[in-house]
Amino acid sequence: MKRHFLALGLVGFLFACVVVQAFGDPLATFFMGRVKYSKNDGNDCGGVGRNMTQLVSQVSTVPVKSEKKVALTDPALFETPFLFMNGHNDFVFKDEEIENLRLYLEHGGFLFTSGCCTNPAFPKAWRREMQRIFPGQPVKELPYDHPIYQAFYP
Repeated sequence: MKRHFLALGLVGFLFACVVVQAFGDPLATFFMGRVKYSKNDGNDCGGVGRNMTQLVSQVSTVPVKSEKKVALTDPALFETPFLFMNGHNDFVFKDEEIENLRLYLEHGGFLFTSGCCTNPAFPKAWRREMQRIFPGQPVKELPYDHPIYQAFYP
């Protein structure tokens, strides 16, 4: 299951890289924005974020910069095509974070989320907060034959 989530994350990375290159900027680089939210300052438990940026660097020709931490209330959020969010514990987004993340996602931003451990509090909080962001839209698991899983990845 974790392998599929990493594959999905890589697909998102590569998609964002293609979008960056499509604008014809030969100096275009890709970076991952690590979400800072509530009491979490964007920690990288287990090195997942670092591993993802290394993998993108290895399998693509797009230059990859170091990730940067981005608060959901920061205007730089909308200049960051790929966000990574992780955590261990329960959290609650502030109203401004909810509004900004909704706008970000509705305008094509990509959010990859990973629970750091087996603590059920983080995924439970994530599902609850997604319901606040998109009321009436249930969180659904993608079937393994979904096209996003059919994209190239090593």
